[in-house]
Amino acid sequence: MYRSPSSVPRAQNYPLTPGQCWGMEGSSMQLFIAMATHVHISHVTIGHITAEQSLTGKISSAPKEFSVYGLKQCEGEETLLGMFEFQDNGDTFQTFEVHEHTDAVFKFVRLQVENNYGSNYTCLYNFRVHGKLPTNSACF
Repeated sequence: MYRSPSSVPRAQNYPLTPGQCWGMEGSSMQLFIAMATHVHISHVTIGHITAEQSLTGKISSAPKEFSVYGLKQCEGEETLLGMFEFQDNGDTFQTFEVHEHTDAVFKFVRLQVENNYGSNYTCLYNFRVHGKLPTNSACF
């Protein structure tokens, strides 16, 4: 099915609107991001509508446990940056601090959602990567 560019769900939608998510069949999913430049990654944020915003009053499609990996090259070795849990009764946007490999720089990020809160599909409304630009670009 073809979707016009304006109707394609984006992982950066704001404000979050029920149903306007990047959805995948099943309880797991992954998202691969190529950043504009290498970054020292410090945090990641996942956004999902709240149960109050949901038409059903539940958010069983919300990511639950997820892992984030950094890559220096597209086909390169992955570095686990952390394993986290999105709280279904928490804030719409939840930010998680990366404790591992914060001195390394990465050009690519892979989000691996391991499971959700019980739905047969997983919805991702927003995913953000936070960090700082390296001071010496010759390091990579």
